[in-house]
Amino acid sequence: MAADLTYDTLVTNDDYLRFAGIDLNSELESLIVNDTSDSPAPRFIWGVEEWCKDHLMLNYSWDGVILTNHQKEFFKKGVLFQIQYILRNGNISNDSGYNMSTGTVVPREVLDKIGISSNAFMCFRRGGMANIARR
Repeated sequence: MAADLTYDTLVTNDDYLRFAGIDLNSELESLIVNDTSDSPAPRFIWGVEEWCKDHLMLNYSWDGVILTNHQKEFFKKGVLFQIQYILRNGNISNDSGYNMSTGTVVPREVLDKIGISSNAFMCFRRGGMANIARR
């Protein structure tokens, strides 16, 4: 039985192309060796969306439900900024925090804060998904 490789996402490769002027499939194919599919963008986008949802649900009072077009617009913008951030900086949220040259460990709290783009965070706040308390 073949694996289901469809990914239900709000953001698409076309959205990222309009946002950044970059075809995400082409960009990822140049970065990833031995990928298992012809188009890695949907899987990558799905992973970023899921990470953003998990981050917002864990650290803020968001329940993970997008109810309005306003929220949808700002969630999409936030994910687009987060994709751009990951492509530029790597996935800092997966970092162990260990610096081999100094022998120090960056605390998890610091990694969590720098793991999300400030532009993405701003969009999530504007969409009401990164609020400390519900109003």
